[in-house]
Amino acid sequence: MRTPRIRPDAFNIENLTWAITIHRNPSGHLIGVLDNGVRPITPLSDIVAPHGIDIITGIPSNAMQPSHPHGTIVASLAAIGLQFFKTELNEFVADANILPIRILESFDGMFQVFGLINAIKTAVREHGVRIFNLSVCAQSKMYNEPPSVLAYQLDRLAYDLDILIFIATGNLDEADIQIMHSPEWSNNEFHRYPFHFYDPEASTDCHVCEATNICVPAESLNNVTVGATADNLRDNTTDLTLSRELPAYYTRKNHYDYSRSVNGTSIRQGQINRNISKPDIVMPGGDRMAPSAGMQVFGFGDQGNDFYTFDSGTSLATPLASNLAAKILNRYPDLNMQTVKALIINSAERQLDASFLDKVEKKIKDKVSRAKFGVDFSSLSKGQKAQISKGFNKQNLYRNLVGYGQPDDDNVLYSTDKSVTLVLEDSIANRTHRVIPITIPPYLLEREQSKRLYIKATLCFKTYPNWGNHLDYNSLHISFNFARQVDGALNHAANVIADRTDSFFDQFYQTEAILTETDHDKVQALKAAERKKAMGIKGELKGWSEDYFPLVNKPCSNTQQLDIHIQKDEIAKVSGRIVLVLRCALKDNLSPALDAWAQAQASHPFSIVLSINDETKLFDDFSLYDELVAINNLAPIAYLEGEAGAAEVEVETQV
Repeated sequence: MRTPRIRPDAFNIENLTWAITIHRNPSGHLIGVLDNGVRPITPLSDIVAPHGIDIITGIPSNAMQPSHPHGTIVASLAAIGLQFFKTELNEFVADANILPIRILESFDGMFQVFGLINAIKTAVREHGVRIFNLSVCAQSKMYNEPPSVLAYQLDRLAYDLDILIFIATGNLDEADIQIMHSPEWSNNEFHRYPFHFYDPEASTDCHVCEATNICVPAESLNNVTVGATADNLRDNTTDLTLSRELPAYYTRKNHYDYSRSVNGTSIRQGQINRNISKPDIVMPGGDRMAPSAGMQVFGFGDQGNDFYTFDSGTSLATPLASNLAAKILNRYPDLNMQTVKALIINSAERQLDASFLDKVEKKIKDKVSRAKFGVDFSSLSKGQKAQISKGFNKQNLYRNLVGYGQPDDDNVLYSTDKSVTLVLEDSIANRTHRVIPITIPPYLLEREQSKRLYIKATLCFKTYPNWGNHLDYNSLHISFNFARQVDGALNHAANVIADRTDSFFDQFYQTEAILTETDHDKVQALKAAERKKAMGIKGELKGWSEDYFPLVNKPCSNTQQLDIHIQKDEIAKVSGRIVLVLRCALKDNLSPALDAWAQAQASHPFSIVLSINDETKLFDDFSLYDELVAINNLAPIAYLEGEAGAAEVEVETQV
């Protein structure tokens, strides 16, 4: 734990102070802190820009004179990140320098949407800021509510300016938490963790589960939304949350609930897209209500005993993610911001499984079962259980709380001999497939044991948002898959994957089942199964990162992830060659504004990050890193310089 100490000041007069020094990083990127201002207290005096932006008064210096420490705390965590909590250290070089952007009088209240937008534009134009932190937010979102004006405006900024804004999910209201845990209400199961997150049919005088939905503008698609775990980065102390690795009691969840109707109409299966989920990630934020469960952070030091204080919230988790983005740009300054987003998400993992939601799942499923079939869930048939589980299950709720999980600093920034991170920045035209080959090192076919490779890939791309259209807010579909390279020539492989009628598949249709079947629909189904087998690395081709059928009715996401374990016999089956396949399609019947954009946009940029891991633990004499670099054109992150390219082929197709 940090404690203030007596140190001499510039005039050699001893004063009680923070006893921590943060030096400016001459090559560090600026983070624009959109908050109530940042006071350049002694530890921050070297890293806060001399002139901020103030949309309240228009006087830049006022951005450095906040009355509440909220923005100052946020700035300190954005500047040095998780290092702050290494209490054995008291001297740091900042990962990021800070541009204060004052959008609030205090740490809460209303802010001007267009004043905020103009402030971001000014920060980009005059200061070159590419990373922004927004730890304050507006009202919570109702279930299945369409994107807000503010989310739309931030999505446009991210699209037009190639910036990335890290946005807090918001916290469950502190006053509500206090009442929910008062003697009068504390015994109500609906107020206890984790039951309070979800039960649409339950309500009390002080709580409904809709109050745990994300706040505006956390639904922004092009930016990064950050929730919080209960970890205080000091000890294992929690209060309301069961464990420090779990989503904190106060953090908020995705507001899309496909089991609920919209305007009295049920959501059809074809309209469901679980890739559209917020938050994207979580970072430590401490727990409530006991002060000991919070994180130790800076105070102003005005009163002589407030150099440090304890706090918790998604406001603290969000700048830890912003800091990670700054570290990436410091090391690889030429990356585009969707690549930064993909790197962070691809490194994320959920720290625990979803078993902490077992009782919530049972409670909700029993309620739905009794309402629909008159019996508890355990008494249903297999088909009935599947029907209810499509609407609600603990895995989906967990994803709605933590997104892809918590990023790992080392996995984001570095490759090792046995774990390699590859980056691809490129673009793809509408109605085309793109095929990128990956050659697997031959040493992985040696020795016994079946486990060989684990590959995880994350796709991110910025989308031009379609204001006022819920289903078509993102009209651009890009998705990807892993397949075997089905033919020696790469251009033929692209055609085969893009065109189901390609003659290559004829050789696989000579089966008795297909040749003797007379029903046309059954023949087509059998042929589809054979095509999947022909293209699959494993038994058959896995599902794509996102299904696009029917594209006209399905909302599209711009963040997707796939992973695959490849065994020794599967490497042999594909002759050591696999391909990463991308496809692109724009929705039809676009509005005039979207149609003009689509006509002007010849191709659409995307970023894919792949982590490739040697799972064997057998080959100390081989380096996966060196072998991949030697036989592939993809750029490993450790040597990344600007755009990463690959030998690839793009072919037109009807998707």
